Amino acid sequence: MLATIGKGVLHIKTEDLREYLTNYQEEKKSSKVTIDNIRRILSSFFTWLEDEDYILKSPVRRIHKVKAATVVKETYSDEEIEVMRDGCDNPRDLALIDMLASTGMRVGELVLLNREDINFEERECVVFGKDSKERIVYFDAGTKIHLQEYLEGRTDDNEALFVSLKATYDRLQIGGIEVRLRNHHAHIVQGNKLCDTRYLCYFIE
Repeated sequence: MLATIGKGVLHIKTEDLREYLTNYQEEKKSSKVTIDNIRRILSSFFTWLEDEDYILKSPVRRIHKVKAATVVKETYSDEEIEVMRDGCDNPRDLALIDMLASTGMRVGELVLLNREDINFEERECVVFGKDSKERIVYFDAGTKIHLQEYLEGRTDDNEALFVSLKATYDRLQIGGIEVRLRNHHAHIVQGNKLCDTRYLCYFIE
C-alpha cells in the first residue's frame, strides 16, 4: 500500500486512502465486502497509530463503511412446506423441516443445536443467534412428536440434534441444508408437480 500511495505512513491523508481503495477495487475487481474488510484493517492500524500518538487523527475516520448488497434468503409458502413434509421418507428430514417451520429459526441456529438443548415438556429450546445472543424459541406439538420419533430411532452417540443418515453420523452443516433446499425449491417451481418433491428425501445425507 505504501508503495502504491507513495507516502510515508505518518503523512497519509484521507484522500490518499480513498483513492487507494477505489483503484484497488477497479484493478482487482473486488467485491464491496472485500473493500470494506480492507477499510477495517486500515482503520485498526491507523487507530493504533493515533492511540500511540504517532499521528494526531486517523485518516480512516472519515471513510465510512462500505455497504454491500443484502442477499434476501428464500422463504417457502405453507403449501411448499407441506409438500416438503409429504416428500420425506425418513424421520430426520420430517423433524428437521418441522423444526425450521414451527420455530422460525435460521439454519445456522439449527445446526448448532444439541439434543440436551431441547425441552420437550415446555416445547422450547434455546438458540444462539447473531453475536451469540441467546433466545428461546417454541415448537408445536407435531414437531415434538416427529422430533421424539427421530431421536428414539437413532443409534449414534453424537450430541448434535441433527446428524447425517450414514456413518459416521456427523453434525449437519449449513451449506448442505441450504443448497439442497434451494435445489428442491427449484424442482417445485420448474415442474410444479408434487412428484418433484421426492427430491427432498435425499437431501443432506
